[in-house]
Amino acid sequence: MKDEYKAALPHNLILEGRGNLSVSGVEGIVASNEREVLMHTVMGDLVVLGEGLHIDALSVETGDLQLSGRVDALQYREKSSARTGLAARLFG
Repeated sequence: MKDEYKAALPHNLILEGRGNLSVSGVEGIVASNEREVLMHTVMGDLVVLGEGLHIDALSVETGDLQLSGRVDALQYREKSSARTGLAARLFG
């Protein structure tokens, strides 16, 4: 584990039946729509790809996120300040 990823917030993913995803250690949501959710976590940027994705709950105090919909893929990216992918298309 890289030193830059050692953080006070724990980071866990729980995927239940590809339909409900719980993520801890979330620092913020960069962008979201029904097919893609991009979030900053204590372990790097996390991209969730799927269909009908919906953020059901997000607690900025605890860093916990609840997401529903069909999850097709989870991908980590290194943290960066530059906007790429979905963020660039939505906010660029």
